[in-house]
Amino acid sequence: MIGIRLSRPLASLVAGRFGWRGAYLLEALAVCAILAALCRILTSRKPRRAQPYRVLVGSLHNLLATEPVLRRQALYQALCMASFGIFWSGVALRLAAAPFALSQTGIGLFMLSGAGGVVIAPIAGRLGDHGWSRTATAVAHGTVAVCSMKLTSVSESGAFFS
Repeated sequence: MIGIRLSRPLASLVAGRFGWRGAYLLEALAVCAILAALCRILTSRKPRRAQPYRVLVGSLHNLLATEPVLRRQALYQALCMASFGIFWSGVALRLAAAPFALSQTGIGLFMLSGAGGVVIAPIAGRLGDHGWSRTATAVAHGTVAVCSMKLTSVSESGAFFS
């Protein structure tokens, strides 16, 4: 997860220094390094009971049909992922335009704030494991709502606290 949250800021920082070709070169090198590491580390594994892929995917439907907590949490997380995806996809365009006019490096540094979710995820998981799932979810949604409202209140002058 941390790789996902840090990929965009790193790509922006590399693109700001070496251009877009540098970002793609770094990505290609990283993929090759990961491939080499996985080929060395992963062992060959054969399940005892071979099930067709469609049967395995079909079993997920049964889980969703029989587990209301899983259904609710899956919906919550899908909506959160969609809202963050929409936000982080469009924010670069807004930050590059006036009044912010940030460079690729500035946008990358701003996007590092998104990595905070990686830090809070295990804490939220532990709260859920201890029976605080509804409270933690309510606090998380409230925090997202407050931060979203605060971000929309950024004035045209770029002042965050107005």
